[in-house]
Amino acid sequence: PALLLAALAFVVAQMAVNDTVTREFDRRLAVNSALLVAYSEHHAEPQRCAALRAWVATPFFLPGYRALMVDGVNGSYQDHYGELFCSADMLSG
Repeated sequence: PALLLAALAFVVAQMAVNDTVTREFDRRLAVNSALLVAYSEHHAEPQRCAALRAWVATPFFLPGYRALMVDGVNGSYQDHYGELFCSADMLSG
């Protein structure tokens, strides 16, 4: 019984930790969802630029990854819709 109670306590504590980590990831990476929505719903360029600007400003991504993402999203959007996702310079300043 003591081992079962210890295992149960561990499982409950682990579930609480997992929930906290998941919520923090969701909060910190909400910019990913906003960028996906702006892309997939073909928003107007000001909204697309705002979503990309918020994504670029996220401190968790390395500068090289930011540049690749900006280039990639612009190239992909141009292939699909015939225009850049955002014509503003996202990487300077």
